[in-house]
Amino acid sequence: MNTQALSKQQYEWVERAVNHACDRISPVWPLDKSIAVNPWWAMRHETMPLVAAKLQYLGNIKMLIDKSYYLSLWNSQITAENLAKSAATLNVKADQDSLLAYLESDEKNINWQHLGDFLDQQICHSHKMPWRDEIVHQISQFTALYFQYPERMQ
Repeated sequence: MNTQALSKQQYEWVERAVNHACDRISPVWPLDKSIAVNPWWAMRHETMPLVAAKLQYLGNIKMLIDKSYYLSLWNSQITAENLAKSAATLNVKADQDSLLAYLESDEKNINWQHLGDFLDQQICHSHKMPWRDEIVHQISQFTALYFQYPERMQ
């Protein structure tokens, strides 16, 4: 490392360069506030397939391409050699026919269902206010009271 002091001219040049660079970078400080807006931050240590599975189950959010897309590319852009190489890379112990049968099978995604939606599907509840609306209404009223009269909400 060069410990020689910078001349005034060199110092001013470095200062201008640093200021120029800082002007081009979006501010993200404080860092804890910046990452709080990223909804995936809590999952940063998990693998992509695991995050995709969680999001599919919890919110019916698809992060992966449907099987039908890959099936449509079979024997054109995706060949038997590609399939065998991919299976070997991923350590999948299935033959080509099994893998193709999987692509041809229906999607069997099970998604988490909101309790209100589940209750609304029940026959005995079909003539009343929908549960989802009731839940939103009650939470809205409580929240409004909480902010309007915070001293009453100890």
